Amino acid sequence: MAGLENWDQLTPRQRAVFFCCDGLKSNAKLASQKTQAIGICGQDIFDRYYLDNGNEARIKAAYDKRDPRLKQTIVTPYEPVDCFTAGLNGNENMIGKQLRWPLYLQGTSGGDFWLDKRTSAYYCYRKYVRFLKGELIDRQRCYTDFPLIRYTDVILQWAEALIELNEFTPAKNLIDQVRARAHIPGITIGDLDAMREAVRYERRVEFPVEAVNFFDEVRWGTYKETKSPGLRRGGVHTPEPADNPEGRQPETKPFHIMVVEDTPDLREFLVKNFEDTYGVLSAKNGAEALAILEKQACDLIISDALMLEMDGFDLLMKVRNDEMLCHIPFILLSVVDSVDSKIKGLEYGADVYIEKPFSLGYVKATVESLLENRKRAFHHFASRPGFQYEKDDMGRNDRSGWTS
Repeated sequence: MAGLENWDQLTPRQRAVFFCCDGLKSNAKLASQKTQAIGICGQDIFDRYYLDNGNEARIKAAYDKRDPRLKQTIVTPYEPVDCFTAGLNGNENMIGKQLRWPLYLQGTSGGDFWLDKRTSAYYCYRKYVRFLKGELIDRQRCYTDFPLIRYTDVILQWAEALIELNEFTPAKNLIDQVRARAHIPGITIGDLDAMREAVRYERRVEFPVEAVNFFDEVRWGTYKETKSPGLRRGGVHTPEPADNPEGRQPETKPFHIMVVEDTPDLREFLVKNFEDTYGVLSAKNGAEALAILEKQACDLIISDALMLEMDGFDLLMKVRNDEMLCHIPFILLSVVDSVDSKIKGLEYGADVYIEKPFSLGYVKATVESLLENRKRAFHHFASRPGFQYEKDDMGRNDRSGWTS
């Protein structure tokens, strides 16, 4: 990203350093927020890239250099926004709140734009949301912007049809109408592929919410390429193919699961019995599993409970306490068949506790059920306009909607 040093060389977790608020080093009142930020991006990355005075200005400048419709579409970091949440700030509008991270001030004018996920900054869409008191009809409809969105939808689909008929000039004129509304220059006419990409870019910018442009990406055959990178550490994704030195075309798997087991024969048994259906990662202990999860996406974890180096309970606790991993379904396998052990697993956040020796068929059915439930939940909530969820609509680890 322009203006952010070595952005492409850093992992998504390390890039969090660029979104931190000013003053984490100099303001003693922000000591806990500093510790939280370092826990996400790492001490070495924090020391190298964090600017105690200027971090906020740097990320704002990066957004200024992008398509101006970005700021029209989403609430961007450190840009004041007025909003309203019933019961807060004397039940009046809150003025000049900011999408700030780490968060530290809730429920007042000049405070943080406070999202349901309290530990990091998530996009909140302006285009589908009315923020101020009395302007919201309900959490399904936004009466001001939808007519404009639908007009743009028709214009761009018209342009798409003209492009497929090789009528590039009238297609450009339609696309330029949409761009002119955003006060940006028109496009340059290119070949068929370039024109297709031009109109697709416009639709992605104008209709950013998953439920709106999902069907576009499916009909274009681009859903995997455009959506998977953004969902690598959350939701449902199709993993990026691994290196393939023999030049074979890798088989696309709908989900990636991880097997964590310190007994080599059992680990190999589980991997072989799941790899025909899922992409499978494997680790011999919890520490190795966490190292893999830093680099690769995972949709479900199956872990032995008792291991020498970071057992399954410790791994489960770390996963549940990591905002980037806490959504992942977790199955604990254990030779300990006791009520206390099962209660401990559930208290730590396991979805299912299965005793050894186990039925392979039962484990497979459990994996399939958990993944399908996650998939249904993901598509259900992604289809709701504006991602405006009531607090009780989703579990603690799933909410990525907003409250002010």
